[in-house]
Amino acid sequence: MGPTTVAVILGVYALLLIAGGAMGYVKARSKPSLIAGTISGIVGLIAAVLATTVGPKLGVQVGLGLSALMILFFGPRFLRSKKFMPAGLMAILSILVAICMIVALLP
Repeated sequence: MGPTTVAVILGVYALLLIAGGAMGYVKARSKPSLIAGTISGIVGLIAAVLATTVGPKLGVQVGLGLSALMILFFGPRFLRSKKFMPAGLMAILSILVAICMIVALLP
């Protein structure tokens, strides 16, 4: 998987994290959702930029770390609530991103 593909995956993932945080704020007036979504989205955008500039491996590693943290956050929430939105969707999306990042790290 090339650096451009990784950057696109991470960029879309980052925008979805930001949008999710914004939706959490709009629907529930949750400032923690807004802050967490914005920070995690910015980290995702940084990973996307790193993947195409400084070093593809570093960007992939940051993206893998971010997706792993999101799995650890959203996975248990989904298992407790059994509600697909938003925890289930974000857990599945984070798993898919993590798989893509692992594939990108393979020789």
